[in-house]
Amino acid sequence: MVLIVFAAGFVRAEDQFFESGSTRIRYTIEGMGEPVILIHGLGSNFEDNFGALIKPLVDTHQVIGLDTRGHGKSAKPADPKMYGLEMDNDVIRLMDHLRIEKAHLVGYSMGAYIAYGVMLADPERVLSVTLAAGGGIPPAGLDELQKKVFSSKEFSQNVGQIAKEIRQAVPLLKQFLLPNMPPLTEPQIRLLNQLVGGRLADDEVKTVATLVKDLDPNALLTMIGKLGDEDVMAIMALLQGTSEPNALYSKEEMDTKLSTSSIPILGIAGTNDPSRENLENLQKRLQELKVESRLTLVLIDKANHLNTPGRTEFVKAIQDFLKAHPAR
Repeated sequence: MVLIVFAAGFVRAEDQFFESGSTRIRYTIEGMGEPVILIHGLGSNFEDNFGALIKPLVDTHQVIGLDTRGHGKSAKPADPKMYGLEMDNDVIRLMDHLRIEKAHLVGYSMGAYIAYGVMLADPERVLSVTLAAGGGIPPAGLDELQKKVFSSKEFSQNVGQIAKEIRQAVPLLKQFLLPNMPPLTEPQIRLLNQLVGGRLADDEVKTVATLVKDLDPNALLTMIGKLGDEDVMAIMALLQGTSEPNALYSKEEMDTKLSTSSIPILGIAGTNDPSRENLENLQKRLQELKVESRLTLVLIDKANHLNTPGRTEFVKAIQDFLKAHPAR
């Protein structure tokens, strides 16, 4: 399951656009050198997500940022069928559009799942992959839970009303939050769930409580509050139409892909981010396959899912990784 992410902003380069299938995708290019494609998280755009990283990378690489479909200045389809694997295809189509044979992929949260999917499906196009706060191997049952919540008949029939409730709930909920308030507890989430119509079942409340553990509720609601109606509807469609990459392959197929590839992987997450488990699970699987040297795992002390991209350790880890793994 993916979370909305945000980091400090960055002065934007000149906007460019291309047609990915029937969807208009916005991107920018800065710098010279080996290409690095930045793929942001849910509800964000690449400048907000990678604001602290862009300028340092521009000094050494050609940095390509794209707003994934449903985000930023890219088109925002409302049809769930326009997401899923189409988001992975957007990366390959952008590379084709720019006549780039291979690139380093840096993905955060949702973007890490996209980068991981591209690595698995099109390894010949990838120089290295950075899985930041996402991708890898999620806990058992998480993809099934996401499908249960977002692909249910009730969700599909009431997506517009749910989106409206989310938008209306933000200013109401913010009234009850104090500055520097600690993360919400499971009982508090259960109460808030009841206030907005009781959409979540008990097991789903437990999962949400785990996912938002250690997050600043004021920062989370501020991010959600910045989303317009079209943004929310696009995110709803995306959540309905997306499966995480591991669900697309059998265990045998996945093991073959992981054991036969030589693509270097950087896994990076905060110690207070539940998504670190995805990367630790990937590390264990690579160890079992005796190819653990492919993965460099960096855990940032006391960082969470929202603030990791702004940490200096995050920027340094990616710079060091890219320097250590140039194109052969």
